[in-house]
Parts: sequence; C-alpha cells; structure tokens
Amino acid sequence: MNRPHTTEHQAQRVEELVSWTGRERLRFLWYRFRLTVSEMNYAVRRMTELQMRFP
Repeated sequence: MNRPHTTEHQAQRVEELVSWTGRERLRFLWYRFRLTVSEMNYAVRRMTELQMRFP
C-alpha cells in the first residue's frame, strides 16, 4: 500500500520534471484521481470485512 505523502511527493516530482500539454496534465490528474478512489474503496471494503468478522 502506498504512503500518501510519498505518493504525493512522487507525483509532484513527475510534474516538475516534465513539460505537460493541457490534455496530458488532465489525463495524468484523472489517473491519479482514479488511483486514489480505488485505494479508498479498497480500504473501506477491507475495514468492512474486518468488522464483519468480530461480533
């Protein structure tokens, strides 16, 4: 699992190293957004599973 501050730092470094067009920047931000949402969904699903095991 990624540490949020590490992932955010790496993403900022990528943005600094590369010259982006508007379309590329949008695509990159959309990808990061989808990745974040998928990690949050996994965390919620996992917590729900763990809570169901304990009465």
